[in-house]
Amino acid sequence: MSRKTCRNGFIFVAAMCLGLMVTSARGGSLNSPAAPTANPGSNWSFAMFCDTRGDVIFTPSDPLLNTPVIQAICSAITNDGVLCAIVTGDIVLGQNDGGTNALDQQLALWTNAVSALGRAGIPYYAVRGNHEINSFDETNRPAHADWTKQIGRYMPTNGPAGELGMTYSIPCVNALFIGLDNYDGTNDTQNYHKINQTWLDAQLSANTQTHVFVFGHEPAFQAQLSSTCLSENLPERNRFWDSIGNANTRAYLTGHSHLYGRCIASISNGPALRQIIVGTGGAPLEPWWDGEYSELIGSGAMIGPEMNYTPANTFGYMLVRVSGNHVVMEYKSTTNLTTWTTNDVFAYTVAATPTNVSASDGTYVDRVLVAWGAVADASGYE
Repeated sequence: MSRKTCRNGFIFVAAMCLGLMVTSARGGSLNSPAAPTANPGSNWSFAMFCDTRGDVIFTPSDPLLNTPVIQAICSAITNDGVLCAIVTGDIVLGQNDGGTNALDQQLALWTNAVSALGRAGIPYYAVRGNHEINSFDETNRPAHADWTKQIGRYMPTNGPAGELGMTYSIPCVNALFIGLDNYDGTNDTQNYHKINQTWLDAQLSANTQTHVFVFGHEPAFQAQLSSTCLSENLPERNRFWDSIGNANTRAYLTGHSHLYGRCIASISNGPALRQIIVGTGGAPLEPWWDGEYSELIGSGAMIGPEMNYTPANTFGYMLVRVSGNHVVMEYKSTTNLTTWTTNDVFAYTVAATPTNVSASDGTYVDRVLVAWGAVADASGYE
């Protein structure tokens, strides 16, 4: 690194990642996508948090964003030594539920609240939640413009038309991060509940990384008695779920519901993967949730609840550790914003592609024998 320049609490540095480029500690680049680097065979980690908004009733001292919780999470993940953080929306109250300040102002306050990440050299990659898509003057001051001004322009800009800085992908070490907007990009549609599947399919098809981490604000499967989500559009939801599962994604990381919940889900005997909701970043919690999910009869979905942990006054984030082909996802929470406790751990290993594959040639008249080298941690071959 040759030089540092501070701006709004963030550090801009020259970093080597897919070539030399100037990057922002907010996450993206002023010129092209950038990512933190590490040896693909090394141990590295990232954090995930979201739903950091305030509330005029439950947190009247912090009605726009829950600054004490945000700062505690940033301090904790800095101490964890993460390479980067992903943030899945509803970061501020926005101009609904009693919020009157301009969205532009609220987002600026949020970037200041997470400035410790920038000072530590930890980039973040954020997507919008439903609280970032409303404006009292959508014609002259659209919500997406405020997002772009404060956050979106620092995100990767390889998303589909109309969703630049809102939907994107970025390679990181031996993984591919894919962030998805659920609100129709520049149309700022509150009840859209969908993603750009055509763009996503192209990203998944072109991927060569070992791990795929997909994140978006809305869950694919609705926590019972909680907010509506991607399941409002079942055909599109089902296609989305199968597409990421078939692309070796093992967990979809999301928020929207103010709780922690992990389930395994498949649709019509398709790929089974986890949905992990980590909506405990400061917004009013939903401690009444019983761990069950709401799903329309006939949707084809099979949902197996695995873990729910959302006691009152308990906020948290997820720490994801990657070691080669092995991943450990750890949910950590606090009741005092100082001491953090691990409440859930989910781990998996992505088996390597078999090598030394060979097939018999003319040895048998009724069959072909295929052989390959054994793969560590493989449970079967297809």
